[in-house]
Amino acid sequence: MDVFTFFTFTVRTQQKLDVFHQRNLRKIIGVSWKDHVPNSEVLKRTGERRLQDIVLLGIEGSVSAK
Repeated sequence: MDVFTFFTFTVRTQQKLDVFHQRNLRKIIGVSWKDHVPNSEVLKRTGERRLQDIVLLGIEGSVSAK
């Protein structure tokens, strides 16, 4: 099994990662889901990227380093 097959995320897994990350970012900055703040705004306020993007960057970096 190659690295890309091993780390391929399903769409559902990517969605779960983003939901987890957004929920925690909202808690950190004190934004409730009731405030109707879009995910893009939460990411902008925190200076973060989507968790799935961070994970993919890590995978790409580890593959290119070999």
